[in-house]
Amino acid sequence: MTPNHLLIDGHAMMFRAFYGAGKTLSAHHPETEEDLSMVYAFGLIILQALEQLRPNHIMVAFDRAEKTFRHEADTDYKAQRGKAPDVFFAQVPHCQEMLEQMHIPTASLAGYEADDIIGTLALRSAALGNQVEILSHDLDYTQLVSQQITLCRPGKRQQIERITPAEVVARYGLPPEQMVDYKALIGDSSDNYKGIEGIGPKAAKQLLERYGSITQLLSQLETLPEKWRKKIAPQVDSLLHCQHLAAIHTDVPLDYTFTPYDPTGATASSFFMLMGFPSLYRRWEKYLQLGEQPLPPPPAEQPSLF
Repeated sequence: MTPNHLLIDGHAMMFRAFYGAGKTLSAHHPETEEDLSMVYAFGLIILQALEQLRPNHIMVAFDRAEKTFRHEADTDYKAQRGKAPDVFFAQVPHCQEMLEQMHIPTASLAGYEADDIIGTLALRSAALGNQVEILSHDLDYTQLVSQQITLCRPGKRQQIERITPAEVVARYGLPPEQMVDYKALIGDSSDNYKGIEGIGPKAAKQLLERYGSITQLLSQLETLPEKWRKKIAPQVDSLLHCQHLAAIHTDVPLDYTFTPYDPTGATASSFFMLMGFPSLYRRWEKYLQLGEQPLPPPPAEQPSLF
């Protein structure tokens, strides 16, 4: 059976835990009454991934406080995002401690985002013949999806939703290898870059279906239909800039070795009880007991990917 490597976007999942389940679940430290709702929800996400995906290797990538190469290229990059509340940051060390207690390695590198670390390791792992699963709600990762790389998103009814190349085409009408150029054309409000003014999803799809890539489009700029040429020609530099921001870098100089995931000797059980998470304790113990037993078959009908 082909080994599967699980790469998790740590900050994306913590924000998911904080603004999603962490807002509806209530968890507090049994002695100090410290709010641990995000920690509990984050633990649910990690355990759900372990239970359903059964990875042979697992790693969690984190962003860092330092500016990245994208911030250096564009001072407005993500500038519209407000700072998370203090109660979020207060729980981050507990989430990281949980991973340590579960024997789950983490990685980060100054100047790069978690996306770039995951992109780099995903391609390295796939090149070694592994199946790779990326756990994140961030659809930017669709550009990495291939026959060996799947984007996984925590979904409804505690089922993880898998996005394959076919699902990318079903969603956008374009394959994964065109997603960087698609985003460059339409922009990304969450990352605060605008793309080409006047070019929306429909026009971007038509352009990429016709020309294949931004490179080919620009090589034929003078012959573009007037309705597109008059919009793109004055904004070529901006388009290339957006393309640079949209692309996940897959050549991060990260020293990392893929080792089999082994929870033997992990102290997560004690951590879960100390935090007042008896249900996570039970799920963790059950996971350890199941070991390498095969997973039950997936439900006949999966919820919508999007």
